[in-house]
Order: sequence, then structure tokens, then C-alpha cells
Amino acid sequence: MTRLVFDIPGQCVPKARPRVGHGGAHTTRATRLYEQRVAVYALAARQKMKTWPRDAEYLLTVYITNENRIRRDGDNQLKSLMDGCNGILWDDDYQVSDGRFIRCAPDKSNPHVRVEVETVTGTGGE
Repeated sequence: MTRLVFDIPGQCVPKARPRVGHGGAHTTRATRLYEQRVAVYALAARQKMKTWPRDAEYLLTVYITNENRIRRDGDNQLKSLMDGCNGILWDDDYQVSDGRFIRCAPDKSNPHVRVEVETVTGTGGE
């Protein structure tokens, strides 16, 4: 089993429903920017590892510390994090066999997300 842990500073942005416009359905700007932010931190964490298999199944635990007690959809927060890791920690988030989020006490001065990923199966390598 291989384990990877990293933090993403700032407020977690839930995955918004796609917007339908003239050119078809598209992801909102806020969601797209947050997924790009997740990708930057996931890539930095992966690059610190000697090896990281992208062909495995994964257990994902996400600890979300929001800036306040406003209700947010945890499933959608988890989805934006998983989609942000596509192509970096795994090929596609269907490889996450167990994913869960844990809401932590709000912290106005330090909203952030801690991501813990463990491999379950796989041969390793990219």
C-alpha cells in the first residue's frame, strides 16, 4: 500500500452543476479554477514521491475545514477534489473505490482541505 497526503489551502469549492449555454454544457468558472488549484497541489505532492501508481484502486479520505458553518454539499466538495486529481493521481476518478469526506470545525483564519490517498491495488508506475 502506498500513501500520499497533501493540503490545499483555502476554501473548498463544491462541484457546481454544469451550465447549459450556446455551446452546450460547461463547467462553471469557479469549479474549473478550483479543480485546477487541486491539480497543482496534487501534482506537487505526487512529484515528491519516488513512485506513484496511476493504475491502482484508491481509498480517499478528505478532511474539509471551511471558513464558517454555512452548509455546503460535502458530496459536491468531494467531487471537485476527485475531478481535480484526474490525470494526476489516477487516470479517472472511477478508480476511487472508497471516497469519503469529514467536516472539521470551521476555521476562519485557515480554511483548507487535507487529502489522504491510499492505494488498494495496482502494479505501480505511470
